[in-house]
Amino acid sequence: MWRMSLPTLVVSVLLLAFGLVAGAYIYQLNAHLSDELDRWVDAVLSSEELVFALRDTRNEMTLYARGTPEALEAAQASFAEAAHLLQTIKEHPHDRQLLEVVQQRMATIENLLSNAGEMGREEFEAGMAVLRGPAVDAAGDLLNANQGTLEAISSENVLFARRVGTGLAFLGLCGSAAGLIAGLGVSRSVVRSIETLGGSVQSLSESLTEGASPAQPTSELQELIDVMSEVQVKTEGMVTELQRSRETAARADQLSAVGQLASGIAHELRNPLTAIKLLADNSAEQGEPMNAAEVAMIREEAARMEQMLQTFLDFARPPRLVRGRVDAVAEVLQAVDIVRPRAERVGVTIEHQVDGAVELLADRQQLRQVLLNLMINAIDAQPGGGEVLVTIGPAADGEAVIEVADRGAGIDPEIEPRLFEPFVSTKDTGIGLGLAVSQRIVASHGGRIAAENRPDGGAAFSVQLPIYDRSTPLKPTV
Repeated sequence: MWRMSLPTLVVSVLLLAFGLVAGAYIYQLNAHLSDELDRWVDAVLSSEELVFALRDTRNEMTLYARGTPEALEAAQASFAEAAHLLQTIKEHPHDRQLLEVVQQRMATIENLLSNAGEMGREEFEAGMAVLRGPAVDAAGDLLNANQGTLEAISSENVLFARRVGTGLAFLGLCGSAAGLIAGLGVSRSVVRSIETLGGSVQSLSESLTEGASPAQPTSELQELIDVMSEVQVKTEGMVTELQRSRETAARADQLSAVGQLASGIAHELRNPLTAIKLLADNSAEQGEPMNAAEVAMIREEAARMEQMLQTFLDFARPPRLVRGRVDAVAEVLQAVDIVRPRAERVGVTIEHQVDGAVELLADRQQLRQVLLNLMINAIDAQPGGGEVLVTIGPAADGEAVIEVADRGAGIDPEIEPRLFEPFVSTKDTGIGLGLAVSQRIVASHGGRIAAENRPDGGAAFSVQLPIYDRSTPLKPTV
């Protein structure tokens, strides 16, 4: 995807960068030209007003020379305005030679106006004759020079606008050409990708069909869509067939498990039934009632059969899971008290270590079943006496861990990979369902159970379960 879009991305970035630089340059240059135009327009207007003010001054001085005394004051006012305009014009760059000429002639006019009251009429008219044309002509020359400069700047601005238009047109043309070239490159990449994908899809389609001819790559999108639709139909058919096969295999596994379960039940019940039958036959042959020891033996064998059947039922039909707030420490201590007499009979001591209070979200009865099974297994693993250590405490990620460790012979390496499978047991009288049922109970709680051999001898079984969370709703689950 990146390989196809990279050329277009590079061209777009370059065009964007060029456009930003060109835009910034055009903006600055346009601002400079606008400022220049504004200054020269002001200069032209001031020069034009200066010409008018000098003409008014000359006219008023002419009236004064012809005998109108009040015209002198008007001439002085017009000249003051002309002097102010000249100061304004000096702030702009001009032809300095023309400015000096205008200043000299205006200085002569100022001197004539200042001394008009002391001059006679003939002397004033003589001064007027000298200044009647040159002062105004010099201002007119300055006006013409400013107008020429303004026209030159205006022409430069028009030329700049044309260049900008040409540059933008060229940029648009280059962008279009670059986009076309990049589009052609992307198109070729897409076509090659479609051809490659088409060959793969056709190969897949033909591999799903027996006796198909060799695949031919396609570059037509519609052909590829048709082939993919065909592959989809064939794949759905294969998925359906696989689901049927899996269901058939699952039913076969169920039947096998039922057969294995029935075989296990028959095998485990044969021994106590044989003992009961022998006692009954012996009593019938002798014609005497059973004594207390024989009755106790029958009751013990019947209780063992009942326990076996309950274990089989737990495995075949798991009880309903009812979670609640459970004090794990109290459950561990109660389980220890229950199995302690059995441990004392074979010389096994049970110790426990508690690392603070632990509350679990669990089914109390099923949790006790797991604890009892692990503790009984640890006791049975040490028929000649030993030690069982039960520890409980919080673990990471909001879980608690319960560990049951013994000092027995450890787990047989050959059995360890199948330790939690049904009907796997190292006991002579075991049916091999205790750990399988325990694993299922722990898994239904969202926990984990694991087993390992201890470095200093014996085995250790650890159970990790979620700690009780007050925000979790308590409701029965199956």
